[in-house]
Amino acid sequence: MAAKLRDIVTWLDGELKTRDFDDGSINGLQVEGGAKVRKAGLAVDACTASFRASARAKCDLLIVHHGMIWGGGIRAVTGVAKRRLAMLLKNDISLYASHLPLDVHPRLGNNAGLAKMLGLTKRKPFCAYRGRQIGLTGTLAKPATAKALAELVGKKLSVRARVFGDAKKRLKKIGVVSGGGTMAVAEAAETGLDALVTGEGTHADELVARETGVAIIYAGHYETETVGVKALGAAVAKRFGVKCEFLDVAK
Repeated sequence: MAAKLRDIVTWLDGELKTRDFDDGSINGLQVEGGAKVRKAGLAVDACTASFRASARAKCDLLIVHHGMIWGGGIRAVTGVAKRRLAMLLKNDISLYASHLPLDVHPRLGNNAGLAKMLGLTKRKPFCAYRGRQIGLTGTLAKPATAKALAELVGKKLSVRARVFGDAKKRLKKIGVVSGGGTMAVAEAAETGLDALVTGEGTHADELVARETGVAIIYAGHYETETVGVKALGAAVAKRFGVKCEFLDVAK
C-alpha cells in the first residue's frame, strides 16, 4: 500500500505541532523525494549510515530526530553535505526531521516513552529550554536505588546505563530528559527531584549534580532518542498503512 508524501508530511506537521517550536533544527520536510511512500524508515540521525540503510531497505521516506539542516541551513553543498544529499536524491528518498517537537510530544515523544518505561506516575512538564518544557518529572510506584533504575532503563534500551553519584541512593522523584539533558540538573535540584535520567552530559553539569546530591543516570544520547522515532513509525504505519522499519545504524 502506498500513501502520498504530502499527506504524511501534513499529518506529521499537525500531530507534532512542528511550526510551533523555536528550535535549532529546521523541522519538517528537509529533502523532497518521490510523491508516493510505500515504506518509511525511522532513524535517530540524518547521516550517511542511515541514508545507506534506507536505500538498502527500499524506503521512500526517512523520518529522523536529528535532521540534516540546522540553524541557517546548508551553507555549501560540499564534502559530507554533498555526499549525504546526493545519496538521498539518487535514491529518491524524502527526509523529514523532528527534533524538539518529538522530545515534547505527550504520547509519541522521547520523554513520554522514557517516563512510561520507568513506570513514572504523576507526570509533569520539566526542563525549560527555548521557551518550552521539554522533559518530564514523575514518581516511582516504589522507591528504587539508582543502580536498580539504571539496570531497568538499560534493559529496556539495550544499553549499559551508568550512575553518576550514589548508586545506592534510594530514589522516588525522577526527571527524564532524553539526549544531552544534564542542563536540567540544577532545575532538578530546585524542584526536589532525586535523580535525572538522560543520555549524556557535561563536566560542568556533573559538578552541579555532585554539589546538590542529584543522581544522574546516563542511558546514552542515541539510545534515549530511539524511543520517539519508533513510536512515530508505529503511528505512521497505523494511520497510512505503509510499512515502517527502524534502522538501527548504531549496531
